Amino acid sequence: YTIEEPGDWLSLNALDVEQGALGRELRSLSSLLAMVKGEAPVLVTVFSPLTTAEKLAGAKLKAHMKSDPDKVKCALAVIADSTIRYAKRALALGCAGVFFASQMSSYDHATLTEYQEFGVAYDLQVLQAIQEASWFNVMHIHGNNVMYDLLKDYPVQGISWHVWETDPTVEAFLTANTGKCIVGGLQRFNITNNLRAELKQEIENMVELTNGKKLFIAPGCVIRAPFDWETLLFVKETVASASSKNAKCARV
Repeated sequence: YTIEEPGDWLSLNALDVEQGALGRELRSLSSLLAMVKGEAPVLVTVFSPLTTAEKLAGAKLKAHMKSDPDKVKCALAVIADSTIRYAKRALALGCAGVFFASQMSSYDHATLTEYQEFGVAYDLQVLQAIQEASWFNVMHIHGNNVMYDLLKDYPVQGISWHVWETDPTVEAFLTANTGKCIVGGLQRFNITNNLRAELKQEIENMVELTNGKKLFIAPGCVIRAPFDWETLLFVKETVASASSKNAKCARV
């Protein structure tokens, strides 16, 4: 890991987003946007600052949060700044918004108090900075035992989580009535393992539960490679069929 000792947090510098891994991602986004040609919104994935910090320090992050919180917060501010500049560059290229992924907002990785202190302020710093340049942002709450109640009112248009695998239930999400869209409904390993009957059932359940409103059918997280493109085509066709049936029922 880059971070070994508490003092290492103070060595982080602002990144040139046109270089290194971020530059590579921007070039990939440019190619993708050119291929999509505006036919569908493209979101740029960014990680929450605390998630990035965990990737830099591993298990030592939690220890440093306790022993040297000010040093960690100094680094989080630097990470947030680089994240904002990267996101704004992606938006300037033509992305509709961000897929804001938080892997630390789970009770398996942090306490509620820890995330309130080290997560929320820096999450909001990023999300608020991109509001004027974006129109569709998604909060991805990764993993199990997630802090949904803490994050559900973030300034985003959609919420993504591992539907069917962890709370909230779809019914609880709809009851909360945040006005946000659900982005999810498919268990990603059903795609990887080509379990089409299971995928069909998930799609039909999601459309029925939501009445087809404010719903973007999507995997709960990234699809692991390799996968069968024919299964993705099956998902597309099943979504269209389920949506059509739901629309007919609504008219009746």
